[in-house]
Amino acid sequence: MATAPGSGGRGKLCVPRRRDGRALDKATVAVYQYSMLLHVNPASGVPTYLQIETQVKHYIAAGALVPGDALPSVRKLAADLRISTNTVARAYQNLERDGVLRTVQGGRTYVAENPGSFLKSERVRRLRPYARQIAVEGTQLRLEPREIMELVQQELDALEGVDERSGDLERETR
Repeated sequence: MATAPGSGGRGKLCVPRRRDGRALDKATVAVYQYSMLLHVNPASGVPTYLQIETQVKHYIAAGALVPGDALPSVRKLAADLRISTNTVARAYQNLERDGVLRTVQGGRTYVAENPGSFLKSERVRRLRPYARQIAVEGTQLRLEPREIMELVQQELDALEGVDERSGDLERETR
């Protein structure tokens, strides 16, 4: 959700405005926020439902989505992304099974109150394919293993900077 700058993802909602300065209506704001939030690339080789899952998890980790935030309905997101409702439903079901999202009666989906409390073995199992993908891509680009590790470390350092600024995420010590 878009919030006022410096609010750490909480606080006053920053409402997009028309060129003439008038605030957009609530429905338009919701479409604006979510259409800017999730994107899929059918040519990436990564299944579309996994792209959605990964992006939702990323936005939660970055503090852009906080517990209690509503996500668009399956039909709405599918229409916005021009993909099958079954694909979005699969992503939402997987995220709900993992405890990242919760669905309430009536079909609304929200970020869970305590997302991502997985066992370490489950977290490692889920991360392994991405680690393999990074290793394969780096090798194909003829990077040295040391260079690949440095890139990953830089990304981890950048995430830690986000964690410290937002104050919302707790990071286990390595």
